[in-house]
Amino acid sequence: MPGWHARTESYRKAGKIKVLGIIQEQHPDRCRLFMQWHQMDWPILVDSLNLLEVAAVPYTLLIDEMGVVHEINPSSEEFETFLSSSIPQTEKTEAKMTPATSKPDWSELKRKAEGLNNVEAWSEYAQALFLWGGEERVADSVDAFELASSKAPDDGWLHFRLGVAYRRLFDLSQSNMLEFKKAIEQWQAALDLDPNQYIWRRRIQQYGPRLDKPYSFYDWVNQAREEITARGEKPHPLRVEPGGAEFAYPSNGKTDSTELHVEPDQKGRVFRDVESAIQIESTTIAATYADKKAMRVHLRFQPNPALAFHWNNEAKPLAIWVQSDSGWEMESQFITVPNPQAAIDEAPRSIEFELIQNETEPMMKVTGYALYYICEEVNGTCLFRRQDFTVDLGRP
Repeated sequence: MPGWHARTESYRKAGKIKVLGIIQEQHPDRCRLFMQWHQMDWPILVDSLNLLEVAAVPYTLLIDEMGVVHEINPSSEEFETFLSSSIPQTEKTEAKMTPATSKPDWSELKRKAEGLNNVEAWSEYAQALFLWGGEERVADSVDAFELASSKAPDDGWLHFRLGVAYRRLFDLSQSNMLEFKKAIEQWQAALDLDPNQYIWRRRIQQYGPRLDKPYSFYDWVNQAREEITARGEKPHPLRVEPGGAEFAYPSNGKTDSTELHVEPDQKGRVFRDVESAIQIESTTIAATYADKKAMRVHLRFQPNPALAFHWNNEAKPLAIWVQSDSGWEMESQFITVPNPQAAIDEAPRSIEFELIQNETEPMMKVTGYALYYICEEVNGTCLFRRQDFTVDLGRP
């Protein structure tokens, strides 16, 4: 995109061409930050559901005043030819467009969907809720997409869009890991139906293992913020910060770390968190190519809202110890999450780690335990606790 911006800059300033972008990004505010970083000021439209049904990007179109597409992914010569061409005045007509100026009638769309009870009507209703309904209607769009997909289980586009809706629902509160897990499951279902769909594959790889990554998806974010700040500007905020998998670079099939750690509670003496004051959720993401035997595990630790506990950040940070079966290699068995600056908080903690298969034996689960310091809200009693967990892998 920056290359296209530089290539067209003089023509845009001279009024010879207008540039409009469309992205299929799940998080459009990241595109906004990218545009600010490269000082690109032309309009960008968001197509998170990929209603255009493009299979790969970038996809560049040269369109004249009449709306005629002249070139797709043009060469430099084709671009110059397009700029030098002109349309006879007799062929030019006043453009007539009827922009959407009001929200759809959701009640009518719902009645239509319930009456027809077919995939087209439920899909139309789901898309309207997702595009126009705002945050308060995201859950409804998920339900509608679920109904549409149930009526066409072999429709990869519905699986993909249902995944987009689930991920958006997860992003609203970042609290229910099941919503993220369902997003991954739907994207994988879509890819299983059409393994040639580039955008579906990239969406899974964004959160998946490094062995399967074509590049780091968001390694530019920190650099962008630094350079924007150095210019005296305030970087556009991101509602959802990229996670470890989104920053990670591709690997060559070997783990980066060979550092050895002593198991922190080898004899199991730390008292167990029998009340589950901290809830543990997991999502596993396998490589999108069958020959790449790798898995990235996302763990989320959240103070149980039904119990009055918070993190004690003045003690040691949350740590996990993970044990894998033979035949699998891990980046590290011992992983910690740095404490935030606040003395206490109730925000979720996230940990990610990867497993690479170096033998043929299948592994269906990993086991481990978490060690953490928490305090009761009622009387202030602070505790050091352990909670054992098992992660079912399923794939590969």
